[in-house]
Amino acid sequence: EFEEQFFARLLAAFRGALALAEQAPRAVRVVVRFLELFIDLMAQLPTRRFLRAVIDEHAVLASCRLSPLRTAAHGRLFRQLTDILDAYIDFEIDDHTGNALQRDDVTALHYARILRFQALVFANAPEHLRELSLVSGRQLDSGEKLEGLLRYVSEDDVRGLAAGLALVRDVEHVPRALAGEALALYLRQRASQLEAINALPLMPSEEVIFDTNLVPNMHYDGRSVLALPKLNLQYLTFHDYLQRSFHLFRLESMYEIREDLMDAVRMLRPRIASADGQSTVLAGWARMALPLVSFELRRVGEPRVGEEHPAYVRAEVTFDTRDLPASVSREWLGLRRSDVLFLLALEGRIHERERVSSLDPEDVEAFRRESGLRFVRGCEVVDVLDEDGDVVEDGYKVMTLEERERRGNAPVADGELRPATGTRRTVRALLDPCQFHADRESGIESSVHAAFNVVMRRSPKENNFKGVLQTIRDLMNAPESVVVPEWLHDVFLGYGDPAAAHYDSVRRNFLEAESRRALELDFNDTFLDLDHVRASFPDRKVKVEDGV
Repeated sequence: EFEEQFFARLLAAFRGALALAEQAPRAVRVVVRFLELFIDLMAQLPTRRFLRAVIDEHAVLASCRLSPLRTAAHGRLFRQLTDILDAYIDFEIDDHTGNALQRDDVTALHYARILRFQALVFANAPEHLRELSLVSGRQLDSGEKLEGLLRYVSEDDVRGLAAGLALVRDVEHVPRALAGEALALYLRQRASQLEAINALPLMPSEEVIFDTNLVPNMHYDGRSVLALPKLNLQYLTFHDYLQRSFHLFRLESMYEIREDLMDAVRMLRPRIASADGQSTVLAGWARMALPLVSFELRRVGEPRVGEEHPAYVRAEVTFDTRDLPASVSREWLGLRRSDVLFLLALEGRIHERERVSSLDPEDVEAFRRESGLRFVRGCEVVDVLDEDGDVVEDGYKVMTLEERERRGNAPVADGELRPATGTRRTVRALLDPCQFHADRESGIESSVHAAFNVVMRRSPKENNFKGVLQTIRDLMNAPESVVVPEWLHDVFLGYGDPAAAHYDSVRRNFLEAESRRALELDFNDTFLDLDHVRASFPDRKVKVEDGV
């Protein structure tokens, strides 16, 4: 009996702690630990198979979404963990077979839930609720529209509908709001996790960099819960593995960028100008950061079909290295295509001659508040122009801007190289279109771009995060069979016999196969050409079939 009731009692304890969490800080720590446990259980296929139904029946997610803690100032970590739990509860996987679900499969399951709801309403609901069985699916899978449809439905009827779908227990004591939220979660259109990844900015922003729940300090003691994915011995799908790796590498990169950014801002020392008492001046200098001469948004591309964010966002960033030491100036003048720069908006909070006490390097929130760092955005270098407007690389004119547009990436002969002109450079850069769209949706686009006054760079060896993240995202958009071969799939995810991927086992399975097609091994794009194949197998005779 104890084993049978253990998890149900655990969920009852969770609901009790959740009810107290708004007033009691200790209860908040208990709640986030519970959420961490639920996430870990949902992220493992052996436990997920049995416990997901229990979590759904106890309306755990609906209770979290209705909790006042979700909107409280100290509920940020709770909101982040709730969103992670929400994503894993609705993860695109068949809980029984363990197979990954495609987008069409997810859509079919969604409309099957709507059909089940409408069949329940038509067969058992009172006459005045029959309208719900005839409305379109679009009216039911939107929370706001469903709320409007249920507004005039009695509390008992809402409870009955939720109970009929096994969404709540103890029907007589379930609040109307909880039953309605459970119905909304059951009928909603699930957002594609791949689409969410594709809409996520690759470049950093101040909201992510300074969120210690996502990007913890160096001296993390393990006592608090972090809203981070975990690498494990088992994964739900290959997409799950790539998604966790994507988020972890992205946040690790944000931590490194934050450390470099804080060092640069400390050395720049933004202050309120004594002349007017309003403008910002930089009382210091930094090797990796320069004042901006100008920033100009040049062109915003129209969104591609099926996307909301622009196809591209082009801007021009101008800076001058005239006052820098020669060695530092050469580093800035040596910027190349695909380098990543960071645009900062600094605002002086103290006057020029006013002394400031040193800030605790671990208190990143206090640093952001007292240093005057308002915005952080990233951009990728497309071209670097000198004072004549010609494209330059490594201190030499490569071609004029018109020639660049005409010739594209064609190589330049040594005889065409001419020294670059001046110390002022204009960088034609691409901003992150997803971040640009988020700024526009929140209404801060113009204020962000008008506030940029500093450009920062990092060492090229440490600044390859965008290329790595883009590669992981491209793998997530590719078919799973292209990314990992079938014979390695289960072992890679942590299931089956680890020896099954040993070359002897693979060879034995191939020899035992009956059909010739089963003897084929697809190397995808491993080899460049036939010569590469022969060089890779020097002790074997490579035969090429007719028509290949």
